[in-house]
Amino acid sequence: MAVALGLDEQSIRVNVTAIGGDFGGKGDTRDLPIAYLLAKVAGLPVRIVMSSVEEYTASNPTHPTFVTIKSGVKHSGEITAREVRTVHASGAYGALKPRGYLSTHHYVGGAYRIPNTVFEFLQVYTNTVPGGYFRAPGAHQYTFALECHTDLLALELGMDTAEFRRINILSLVKKTV
Repeated sequence: MAVALGLDEQSIRVNVTAIGGDFGGKGDTRDLPIAYLLAKVAGLPVRIVMSSVEEYTASNPTHPTFVTIKSGVKHSGEITAREVRTVHASGAYGALKPRGYLSTHHYVGGAYRIPNTVFEFLQVYTNTVPGGYFRAPGAHQYTFALECHTDLLALELGMDTAEFRRINILSLVKKTV
């Protein structure tokens, strides 16, 4: 913020309030320069408060994600391999992009035992509003794609989707990736 406003870092004081978990709704810092400038002009402390409508329409959205999943499956229904590629649209500014790989790369298998996995994570600049930090960045997009893919695998084998999941569910006694 000091660099953006052309100030010495020592001249800025931010009083942070304990807000609990961020979960994507409170960690955005783009309002800080606005608050600073308002306080400077007014000569008084300021607080920025948004209504629910403003939060939903003016805050940072989660980032669009394209997920490609390819799996190797035995006729018995056992998943033997998985290759995953995710492409996250990060918006126009690299400094503001969420690091969705923090949530997605270790979910390659989801809740399923898969002995062989490959994961490729990409973030691309797009001419759009930057995505924001959201609870488990990238995880909900990937989990939705993963479970849809799991349904399709079961249906392709002519298996009940619950039975297919039961066959592949992680267990404490079997090794996984």
